[in-house]
Amino acid sequence: MWTNDERDSLSVNHSTSRPPWPLSDQDSWRSFCRELAEDRGSAIVSGDSFEEGPAPLFQFIYKREDGNGYLYGGQLFVPRPAGMWVIGGSAREHGTTGVREALVTAHLAGEGRLEIDRFETPDAIGAAGGKVRNWFRDPYDLEYRGRVLRNMADDEEYDALVPHHPLSRLRRTLSTVRRTLRFEE
Repeated sequence: MWTNDERDSLSVNHSTSRPPWPLSDQDSWRSFCRELAEDRGSAIVSGDSFEEGPAPLFQFIYKREDGNGYLYGGQLFVPRPAGMWVIGGSAREHGTTGVREALVTAHLAGEGRLEIDRFETPDAIGAAGGKVRNWFRDPYDLEYRGRVLRNMADDEEYDALVPHHPLSRLRRTLSTVRRTLRFEE
């Protein structure tokens, strides 16, 4: 287990079981990862196979509510002849939360890319409101309605906007592991 000053962690585990699908079967991997996320009270943020590089693998990122923010977790499933290695990482929000969502909302509004579903029922202070269309949704199954869902601010394209956010840090860590991972016989 490795940790840093931000309390992010990284661990390595080995299993003798082999995955039941090839890495190219992303739909089966994503369904499997969605079930793992559900079992943890989490939402799938992304699930992608990486067949090129030092070691072919499947990367799964999820999030779950954690106090006023979220805990982001990721796993790299690395099939090998003698079983499967699972490299897991996590990073959690602490301190001020919601900054990523606020910055992405402002960014999308500035580009005219937010669609608002307005409702006319006034709130307690008499103001009408609305919600952003498709803000919360599963990235691969638009009909899925989980307790926790990924939101638009979780898109990887916004990591550069908030490089110190835990999701951005987790993605960088997993990317570094993917690029540098080596196995010897």
